[in-house]
This record gives sequence, structure tokens and C-alpha cells, in this order.
Amino acid sequence: MEFLIEILANLLLLFGIYLVRWCAVHKDTTKAILVVAVMIVDVIFIIKHFW
Repeated sequence: MEFLIEILANLLLLFGIYLVRWCAVHKDTTKAILVVAVMIVDVIFIIKHFW
């Protein structure tokens, strides 16, 4: 189970990095900040509920 959770967390991290880079390329700072905030909340949720 922990292995699947780590895979999910890594995929979400990669997707979040992709979104932040996309926002930076398109000069959309507000969305980049929101994506980073959602990534932080997601990591806290995963740590709290699955570890």
C-alpha cells in the first residue's frame, strides 16, 4: 500500500511541476501560486491520511 501511495505522490508532484512550468511560460502567476498551494495541501493530506 505504501508503494502505491509513493507512486501517486510522485505522479502528483510531477504533474504539479508541469503545471507550474506551464503557468510560468504563459505568464500566469496567479494560477502558478494556486497550483503550488494545492500541491502543499495535497502533500499534507497524503501524509496525514496514509502514513
